[in-house]
Amino acid sequence: MDWEICRWFGLIWAAADTGPKELLQCGHKPVPSPVEKHRGQVTTAGRTFATEPATSSTHNENLERSLRRLDQDVKRSGRISKRELEDILEELRHTRSATSTQSLLIIRCCGSLVPEESPEVRTQLVEEIWKALENLGVPMDVSHYNALLRVYLENEHVFSPTEFLTMLERKGVEPNRVTYQRLIARYCQQGDIDGATRILEFMREKQLPVNENVFNALIMGHSQADDMESASGILTVMQQAGLEPSSDTFTTLLCGYAKRGDLEAIDRILLECDTKDIYLMDKDYMDIVYTLAVNNHAQLVDSIIERFRQSAGFNHDALNLILRLVNKGQEDVGLKVLKTMTRSTKSDGQAVPSGVFFIRQMIKANRPVERILSLCSELEANGQNPLALSMAVESCLKFGNVELAFPLLSAMNERGHPIRQHYFWPLFVARGKAGDVDGVLEILSKMSTEFGIAPSGDTVRDYIIPHLPNKSPEQVINTLKPYVSPAASTNALVMLFLFDGDIAMAAHVANRYRAYYNPILLRRPLVLALNNSGDVASFITILRNIHDGIDRLAELSAEDESTLVVPDRTEIVGNYVLEVANTVRKDRAATLQAVLTGLLEQGLGISNSSAERLQEKLGEDLTGELSTLLSKLSSGDLVPTFVSRPSGFSTGPSSPLDDNRLKTLIKSLEAKGESSLGVKRQLLSLYIRNKDLENVEKVIQELDSDGFVWNGGLYAQLLDLYVHHEKLENALDVLQKLRSQEPDFTLNDYKVIRLALLLVKNDRFGEAIELLNKQPENRKLEERMFMYTSVCWRLLNTLAEAGKSEELRQLFDTMVNLKFIDVNNVMLGPLIKAHLARNDLTSALTEFEWCCHQYRATPYKNELTCKLIQAEDAAALQRLTDLSTQVHGEVNSLYDLVFAFVECGRIRQARKILEVNSCC
Repeated sequence: MDWEICRWFGLIWAAADTGPKELLQCGHKPVPSPVEKHRGQVTTAGRTFATEPATSSTHNENLERSLRRLDQDVKRSGRISKRELEDILEELRHTRSATSTQSLLIIRCCGSLVPEESPEVRTQLVEEIWKALENLGVPMDVSHYNALLRVYLENEHVFSPTEFLTMLERKGVEPNRVTYQRLIARYCQQGDIDGATRILEFMREKQLPVNENVFNALIMGHSQADDMESASGILTVMQQAGLEPSSDTFTTLLCGYAKRGDLEAIDRILLECDTKDIYLMDKDYMDIVYTLAVNNHAQLVDSIIERFRQSAGFNHDALNLILRLVNKGQEDVGLKVLKTMTRSTKSDGQAVPSGVFFIRQMIKANRPVERILSLCSELEANGQNPLALSMAVESCLKFGNVELAFPLLSAMNERGHPIRQHYFWPLFVARGKAGDVDGVLEILSKMSTEFGIAPSGDTVRDYIIPHLPNKSPEQVINTLKPYVSPAASTNALVMLFLFDGDIAMAAHVANRYRAYYNPILLRRPLVLALNNSGDVASFITILRNIHDGIDRLAELSAEDESTLVVPDRTEIVGNYVLEVANTVRKDRAATLQAVLTGLLEQGLGISNSSAERLQEKLGEDLTGELSTLLSKLSSGDLVPTFVSRPSGFSTGPSSPLDDNRLKTLIKSLEAKGESSLGVKRQLLSLYIRNKDLENVEKVIQELDSDGFVWNGGLYAQLLDLYVHHEKLENALDVLQKLRSQEPDFTLNDYKVIRLALLLVKNDRFGEAIELLNKQPENRKLEERMFMYTSVCWRLLNTLAEAGKSEELRQLFDTMVNLKFIDVNNVMLGPLIKAHLARNDLTSALTEFEWCCHQYRATPYKNELTCKLIQAEDAAALQRLTDLSTQVHGEVNSLYDLVFAFVECGRIRQARKILEVNSCC
């Protein structure tokens, strides 16, 4: 022992330049020994970050901001997360730049400041960062290598000091005093005293001073070599070198005895510290507790824990200790430490639940589920955290730990806690990211069988199918069939294809399998897919399946004896068309016409309210063809066409009965000598309803020959049929017969307007006005359905397109006075359009002004504005804007004016309006 002490004394004395006193007078900042267990890192790291000058370079701003965030975390809690360091690593790779100072700080953060992670993970992280910095060509000097050494020591990473020195030589980096001190510490971590001696000899040769850290490292080295006598002797060497052992030195020695479980020696040294007034802080005692625990002496920690002083910052230090203990599998000791932590209180005086970090770390460290459940039970039993088990499940889901999640979920289920569908989503993601398709299906199976949870559409669509790569729709459906119904899989596939913009594949899948599609959920993605692709045929196919799928909802409602409200199909289809009108911008009118034509071919009607809203939405884009299509679609007479589908797929209502049965019945009655007039009348009504003019005329001849007496109702139906086929003379002849036979019979306004339209088309305007005037003023006004308002607009529009403004105004006044129409922008539009058709902008503006003053309406405003812009008539344009301002306000009017300039390609003028008018 005496010889060993003398040898150390000689080496250390020789390493000093002028004597023992200069051991403490080195030009470098003293580096804490690993056995200090990171004393003062919160303060040191925080001060270092805060005093670094922020770079002004744009490409470093994000990195500097991230470093400041790390600084705040260190000051607040004494630790940082792996995620923050990974973000910084990504930032480095993205910006491809970092200063030397920034890189030094990043390296220093990969050690004990990340207590949540295991030493192996921290070492891997620092090596990734080091490699990234080398690839970026960041200049690194000896301080960077010293920082790397420090991280290696804190993480107890196994490396060769000799190889490290060789690397420095190869890089042309000269080691300094700190480098050698840390290499000594590495040898001492391994208990390699000979290696430490060789480094000390290097230091002596280079005349490098040593400090307390070297002595502390030597104490640790002898402790690791199980030579506690020599470890204690280092204290004498220090005193002979003019250094008094500090609390760090005694803590290092205490940890050496703790490693052996020598409680008697520990008590003796603690008493010596008390005698010499050497103050040990909570972190010192925590280092002793940690050393006892990880060296299988957990039964001895109680006497040390009792010495905790709970001074400032105790909770943060205790938390970091618990994290390290859990990583080493010593959660029982961690629980004892947790109980010493001061609990925060709420405003009402109740204690805040504690231990969430403990539970989370148990999950992160993948501790046995039995230990996790035991901890949760303990925390719940003593009132520290009533929701401990729920927190454990939440942490499992957050980390995607499938192996732990299911036992914990089962425990929750057994305790009566409800298990929600979304609990399984992170587990699907975890298995999916790993490419584990079987794992995804296993989770799905357990969810269904063990917990009785049927996967929802969201689950199938967003968390299951995306993790079944390289499978056709048919394969996906078959793969999921044991757990998910084909209808649910189909629904999810259609939605996914629409999200991807593949409307054709979505239509293919929808057409193969019977399913109920939620009209509200599917509407937006379907219309967006149409807008992006222009594939009207696929859009109609999917909409037909949505329409027919309503039958499936009705069946499900009946099977479950539930009170599900089956939606109105015409309202659903109408809402889809409205969405198209609201979404499509390019060639909107043409797209809508194609969609409406497709619906008509499929026999899919829309509601009257939808048709009216579409008419208002179209405004100036409304054409005669569109109006006619809207009328037919909202007539209520459409029947879905037959579509050949796979067996079991509902195709909607059956087609109406044909005339064969009625003809057979007529023959049977005539054969018996009985009257067949009643059946022939039914046959006539059937043909009229089907617009079958040829057969109608045949039945009329038979009825007339049989002496059938016509009534007003049949005449009215027949008149409307002739109007439909544009047989004007026949229609007028029927009207004459009607008035002769039943003078008091009043045709409904719809049939009158349709006949008036046919008269106008045949240039018999006067007769059309006369027809309208003959309608009684006191007639009963029925509810105005869209078909009616549409035909009124077409009547006015026919004259407008021909530019017959005077006749149009007479017709308009007649229809208003006789209450055929309610005045709105749609009905006023043709008044302006008639003048524009003749390019008479002055008259059009005058008519527009009349509409503004008379009805506070601005029909055809955009079209008229564009015409005036193209004509460069500034005065008229100002007049129109002033009129619009009276109705819509200044801001709205100026916006409309800007859009009109943009539409006309006058971008510069549009920009000028926005610049001049600050209100915009």
